[in-house]
Amino acid sequence: MSADINAVDHFSCCNYCSLGGIEIQRKVEDISINGAVDKILQDIDYRKGALFSSSYEYPGRYTQWDIGFVDPCLELRAAGRDFSIKALNANGARLLPPILTKLQELAEINSMQIVQSGINGNIMLPAGFFPEEQRSRQPTIFTVIRAIKDILAWPDDRFLGLYGAFGYDLVFQFEPIKLQLQRDPWQEDLVLYLPDDFVVVDHRMAKAYHFNYSFAGNGQDGREFIFAAPAPQTGAAGEENAPLPAYQEGRYAGIVKEALDYFRRGDLFEVVPSQTLYNKCELAPSGLFNRLRAINPSPYGFVINLGHDFLVGASPEMYVRVEGKRVETCPISGTIKRGRDAVEDASQIRTLLNSYKDEAELTMCTDVIVMTNPAFVNQGR
Repeated sequence: MSADINAVDHFSCCNYCSLGGIEIQRKVEDISINGAVDKILQDIDYRKGALFSSSYEYPGRYTQWDIGFVDPCLELRAAGRDFSIKALNANGARLLPPILTKLQELAEINSMQIVQSGINGNIMLPAGFFPEEQRSRQPTIFTVIRAIKDILAWPDDRFLGLYGAFGYDLVFQFEPIKLQLQRDPWQEDLVLYLPDDFVVVDHRMAKAYHFNYSFAGNGQDGREFIFAAPAPQTGAAGEENAPLPAYQEGRYAGIVKEALDYFRRGDLFEVVPSQTLYNKCELAPSGLFNRLRAINPSPYGFVINLGHDFLVGASPEMYVRVEGKRVETCPISGTIKRGRDAVEDASQIRTLLNSYKDEAELTMCTDVIVMTNPAFVNQGR
């Protein structure tokens, strides 16, 4: 979307051709900011969708946007090197033929199969070694994501795109690491949606907009794909009565002690021990999200209906922001709350400098940067 979004006068409509040759009609309606995403939050309990919302803002630092939608037109799922692209409505089905054509041009795609409402495929394993600067260009699920982006991209549209969740296990697509613990077959590494109808709230300008998109395809009518309407969800996840795993007293401490032995032998340099804790939640995902925002206002809040699971959370930390050629990251490790005045600031600085915990954490972060960026070593940094 162009920088003139705030110039929308109640309603605007434009037609454009994406860089991949897709004819797109975009309608933007100026709506009331009061309760602009309330209905979306309620519907997410039962319909696929997502809401990314900011409940804390510092001008120029954190996000100024809320973006929410339900019933997206297309979904991309991936588990390991297998992926599926599925149309969730007729609008999404019109995109499948050009996506299929684009993927068939890629040597990195090992195999593909046309199924009802979508495409299933597999990505080839990388062969040989890659230079460090080409690591992200290995054959991975991001090859498919880039292909979809290339089809739909248009320089003056900032909001049409893929929204969803990425799993930590995506790292195994870039690093040939032998898994010690096999993942459950139902666990997915990535779920992304392409919404064709969504709401955008601009907190900084106190405005809200309703976006609606129609896709004409690429000279093809999509008849080779049969769209099947998804069955509605009857309730929120977590309503099953399956017993939850019991908490084991001392299990985490045992993992730490075992890790210390590995450190002493020199087998470990860094490790993040963890355990999963379970507890039944009576709240619907929307209610849990509202409760979380009330007790922990954060610049980055999210609730996502992934189809079989829900992801609800809030974070104060900006992971990465890309604007043009500028890439910005802002981790909060080794930081401390500002004081009320210069004297209290000085006291907080002293506390931070004398913190063994923060010193160890910053040293660890520095080691990670050096290990993952050989250029720092080669240049003596």
